[in-house]
Amino acid sequence: MKKILTILLVLISALSLSSCMSNPINIDKIYKEPEEEIINYADALKSSCAISRSDVTFSGTVIDYDSKEGAYYIISYSKLGTLSFLKNNVNVYPDSSEKYYEGKIVGLDAKNSLSLVKVKAPAGTFSVVNAKNDLILAENVFTVSTPLSLDSSTNFSRINTVTGGIVSKINSCDFLTCAPMNSSSYGGGVYDSEGQFLGILVNKIYSDIEGDQYIEGMTTAIQAEYVYKSYIDMKSDGEVKRSSLGITVTQWHEGLDSVLDVKVHVPDYDYTYVAITDVDSNGNSYGKLKKTDLIDYINDVKIYCNDDISVFIRYAKIGDTLKFKIKRYNGSTFDVLDVDVVLIK
Repeated sequence: MKKILTILLVLISALSLSSCMSNPINIDKIYKEPEEEIINYADALKSSCAISRSDVTFSGTVIDYDSKEGAYYIISYSKLGTLSFLKNNVNVYPDSSEKYYEGKIVGLDAKNSLSLVKVKAPAGTFSVVNAKNDLILAENVFTVSTPLSLDSSTNFSRINTVTGGIVSKINSCDFLTCAPMNSSSYGGGVYDSEGQFLGILVNKIYSDIEGDQYIEGMTTAIQAEYVYKSYIDMKSDGEVKRSSLGITVTQWHEGLDSVLDVKVHVPDYDYTYVAITDVDSNGNSYGKLKKTDLIDYINDVKIYCNDDISVFIRYAKIGDTLKFKIKRYNGSTFDVLDVDVVLIK
């Protein structure tokens, strides 16, 4: 009986081994390579164009279509408008063919480096992509732009060129990316992998910080939410008259006293404050805000750092009222004051 059991066990083992050898384990099922990211370029490419007038060309990004007018609205770079706002005809190239549509510059937001172009073209000529406002640090992005100027020896294949990078830093109303940017790329769109619109390229950073220390290969883009803010202003007002507060601010730090040559009193050293370091005598804030005032809120929005204020400064228009809540040292305690600043200059 023992011999029979032993023979059966040997046969079972042999059959199992034979089965394993005839059906070897597929290594790919255990160590599966990650799937490649699928990137939706189609709509982004179709929402991009080249805008040319006289001897200058910039990229453009289509952000709206008015079916009643049969017209597209395109955001581009402000210098397209500052060349001459009265002579505002432009040529809009939708793709790499030599065909173009005549457009007009109908808006300018010079403070935010944006122009608005209106062009009548058949429906379907361009795409209007969905905007995404919730940026993610280090997410993959791509840009679509015209990297080289159009001239008498135009190479039309340069239109709608795609480059890539990541979101390197997110600020209150703009962000940085390492996606390459070249001549005429200003006004090009930035998109995520799904083809959603993230913002507009407005500035290439290249600067000598100190000695041989350089910033290179970084680009600033305005976030989609604020591109649309400018779009609404430009569409309704034409040339947008922005204003300024006339103050210089800095985030409070321990060495600020020596910088200002005056004692900066802070109610709670563990708290975050933005201090006013200067007030321009010709600015809107003169006589209302003072040097060493601590800014707590603007329009009921808590202010944590300098960048929080830039949203209000960059998008404030003449006629707007900004409501400040500040802390001001009176020699022994702090007064909490509500100060309204009307922008008239």
